[in-house]
Amino acid sequence: MVDVPEYEKLKELRGFEYGREMLLHISNVLMEVFDKTQLFHTKEAEFLVLCTDVIYSAFLEHCARAKQMVGRQNKGLFRMGCTWSEGIFNARDLVKKARSIMECDDSWERSEVWLRPLVQENLTLEQDVMARLQTEGYPTIYLQPKIDMRDGHLMGAEALVRILDKDGKLLPHGRVIEEMEEDGTIHKVDYFVLDRLMSTMNHWQEKGYTMYPMSSNFSRNTLLNPSALASVLAIMSRYPLVSQDLIEIEITETAGDFENNTFEELIRRFEQYGLRFSLDDFGSGYSNMNMLAELKFHSVKLDRSLIKNITENSTSRMIVRDLVHICQSCNMICVAEGVENQNQVAVLLENGCVCGQGFYYDRPIPVEIFEEKYLKSPDMREVYR
Repeated sequence: MVDVPEYEKLKELRGFEYGREMLLHISNVLMEVFDKTQLFHTKEAEFLVLCTDVIYSAFLEHCARAKQMVGRQNKGLFRMGCTWSEGIFNARDLVKKARSIMECDDSWERSEVWLRPLVQENLTLEQDVMARLQTEGYPTIYLQPKIDMRDGHLMGAEALVRILDKDGKLLPHGRVIEEMEEDGTIHKVDYFVLDRLMSTMNHWQEKGYTMYPMSSNFSRNTLLNPSALASVLAIMSRYPLVSQDLIEIEITETAGDFENNTFEELIRRFEQYGLRFSLDDFGSGYSNMNMLAELKFHSVKLDRSLIKNITENSTSRMIVRDLVHICQSCNMICVAEGVENQNQVAVLLENGCVCGQGFYYDRPIPVEIFEEKYLKSPDMREVYR
């Protein structure tokens, strides 16, 4: 899928002829690179190409070539998205997925300031996030620990965005985050959390603390953006003291709405730089078992809906036991979310799950409190005795 966002505005500012020539150029490139009999002009400024009987590597090469050729004359003025399926496929579903991936491509919005009013480049990432959140508070991160339920030792933590007022009190932010997910600006928050987490870990390294794996949540839209890997590496380059294998990117199970091939390629590229992935909220609603079977994750987080009634519900216990066994067989860490009491801990341990996260151990807490409580304590087992 290829389109020209805000095409009408483009014609207003650069003229009808400019817009017409641009669409003609895109069409010619797609006909040259792909089979012209499978090219469709689906909207005024949108094109679709269906490729059949082509191997995945060749398909990616065609897409890269087309993007490079279109970009020679129209850099930053178009978006592209692609997805691929092996064997029998549903064309309607593939088109929907390719369009969704295309809509996550924000490379066009950064190069032409006249297309969309953007945050000034000299603003800090924090100021940028605040402009998006539109609140009088300021953003920060809280950390929620992941605990070895056998002895209470720290295994890692998850970083979560929080908004504080001038007095340090938490402000509501859930609705705004949902709106940012819908309008495609959630990547600003994702990158802010990662940057603040990396800065915090760099500070800990300088202090000589024992380092633990830390995870940062990334939305599906952020990960599917073609510039995601470059943005992550740019953030990491600012904190050379932090080993990249200590960073884990959490993605939700809803990522399974897309073809596994798409995410397999994405995970492979990130892992080349030492980054790890965690599958979050597994077991919430419809579970895509193919995703767990075919993609390699460093850890899998069981959704709190499975843990909530695990002490009374035998089916929940069986599901958890089987998922734990799958994780162990595939050398993946299994983390139970939403742990709230000792009875749940006992049942989880009986069924082989040793890592827990939830209010029973700690709510998300400020970095300073986390540091004092978990990194300065000589023996973490004293915390939960």
